[in-house]
Amino acid sequence: MTSHAYPAATLIGDYGRAGLGLAFVVPPLFIISPVQVVGAACLGLAALFAAFAGRTLLRQLAPIEMDEAGIGAGGLLPLRLEWAALEDLGVHYYATRRDREGGWMQLVLRAEGCRLRLDSRIAGFQSIAARAARAAEARRLHLSPITIANLAALGLAIEGTDAAIEGAR
Repeated sequence: MTSHAYPAATLIGDYGRAGLGLAFVVPPLFIISPVQVVGAACLGLAALFAAFAGRTLLRQLAPIEMDEAGIGAGGLLPLRLEWAALEDLGVHYYATRRDREGGWMQLVLRAEGCRLRLDSRIAGFQSIAARAARAAEARRLHLSPITIANLAALGLAIEGTDAAIEGAR
């Protein structure tokens, strides 16, 4: 069994963005008597930033445990997906620059009505993606061309595309 977590240093930016957002939208609610529309917008944005901070906290407190049978998240909202029940695998790349140099990947796993999303900042992302790709290959899941291309960018390939999964065994 392996345990994976998001390093605190990678989450500091998310906490900073949430805090900065709250710092801009909450004070106007108390300092001035805003017009109802402006007040509603500030309240909505405050709820959005608070939810983002809460999701970041859940991510920090939920260790990911992976073994040959499946993968699961602990913490306040625990869940477990069995590799034998894997129904869908998606790997998406989100660019932060036009030249597509900066960015991150997100791995989405679905099984038995549950969904687990992990981004590439988690320690051991490559090994998790490799194990998920092996499970998808064993279950002969149909993967989107984008997922196949992103797995290839990680050095992984699905049987029947171009090569067997490399670096995963």
